Amino acid sequence: PPPPPRLDSSAASDVYKRQGLFEVICAGDSVPAKKPAPDIYLDALRQLGLSAADCIAIEDSRNGLLSAHQAGIPALVTPGIYTDDQDFSEAQLVLPDLSSVAVTELLAGEFAHESG
Repeated sequence: PPPPPRLDSSAASDVYKRQGLFEVICAGDSVPAKKPAPDIYLDALRQLGLSAADCIAIEDSRNGLLSAHQAGIPALVTPGIYTDDQDFSEAQLVLPDLSSVAVTELLAGEFAHESG
């Protein structure tokens, strides 16, 4: 059978917003330049009315990390099987997964210790 039709980011955004899951959803098709350019993060910051210092990026690739870094957003990286050999030196923290991180720690900024 053919694959199911793909939702564009604006249709997906409407669904998730109605469900109350996210205030803003940004996708590569909504900005001029894709990661590693900072456009996607800068657009999200603009829509949310937040400064980069008030946010945390959770990424799994070097391009995503560079995008967040160029936007001034501190990043926590959880590499995937295709990205675990990439350089994440700009990250505040690199973890194998998020199972050891509580949302309250993220909100309190407790993750922002240099990875070493």
